[in-house]
Amino acid sequence: MRVGTIGLLASLAVAWTTAAVNAQEVRLRAVMGFPKQIIFVQQFEKWVPAFNASEAAKGVVQIQIVGGPEVTPVDAQPTAMRNGVFDLWLAPTAYALGQVPEGDALLGSNLTPTQARQRGGIDLVNRIYGERLNVQLVSWLAAGVGFHIYLVDTPKMVNGVPDLKGLKIRSTPIYKEWLEAMGATNVVMHAAEVYTALERKVVDGLAWPGVAFTDLSWQKFVKHRIDPAVWQLEVMLWANKPKWESLPAKAREVLQKALLDHENEQVAAYAKLAADERAKLTQEGMTFHMLQGDARKQWVDRANAITWDRVKARSPQHHVELRRTLFAE
Repeated sequence: MRVGTIGLLASLAVAWTTAAVNAQEVRLRAVMGFPKQIIFVQQFEKWVPAFNASEAAKGVVQIQIVGGPEVTPVDAQPTAMRNGVFDLWLAPTAYALGQVPEGDALLGSNLTPTQARQRGGIDLVNRIYGERLNVQLVSWLAAGVGFHIYLVDTPKMVNGVPDLKGLKIRSTPIYKEWLEAMGATNVVMHAAEVYTALERKVVDGLAWPGVAFTDLSWQKFVKHRIDPAVWQLEVMLWANKPKWESLPAKAREVLQKALLDHENEQVAAYAKLAADERAKLTQEGMTFHMLQGDARKQWVDRANAITWDRVKARSPQHHVELRRTLFAE
């Protein structure tokens, strides 16, 4: 046999082997629940290429980010995930509260993701979300950072606690009762609409976490923040349940290990992001109103009570177990 022929056959053998390996590689399509400039998306978009390039993932499982609200509107994403249009979904529980009201328990949790897993909270959440939305929580990617009320003007205080009577506050369903308890009028809108609403003075402020504020340039209009934070971020990576269960064991093992490692890293990462965000806001003239003593306790306790009362009212069959596994008394 001629040398050239041997070389050709060897090249073909390598190509066939490579094709066979690649044919077994799983590709997962991920949709984002936020615009690209939001830190949650940026953090995930930094991680995905590193994961795809890792020795453990190559030839086994790869993630393709297909886009965000510009691909599928936020309101339509839960249904798209239920129907398997996408395999992975980066989104908070707030986006699917209509389908899964138990998501409030993750918002109201005071545990780290690791603690929630150890106490059985994530297993319980997966059972509920699997039944109601056909998805599974595979990683809690943004946790530990709480929520604040941000105002255009100096807040009015009554007995040391903010009084929002007469103010229109940008809201989502998770904030509704909390803002109403302080006398505010809820104005429900997506994050992408807030800048224009502030510019046109449609709203007097907004409820938002302690990160991703300057990403959207809202500090141009908003100059006051009420502290301390309440609740915590619950931006999750969800998987379509049938797709997750159908993954080859090796692909699921590789992805789950990498995601859990990333989840643990993100707790510290988001704490730093929140500190950096506070520093940026300080530089841009934000005033922080830190509640003290009984007023502080009242502020935090009321927020917790509102969230857990909502879980109890909407999911009486799961309330006790959710609180036991996701909240440290």
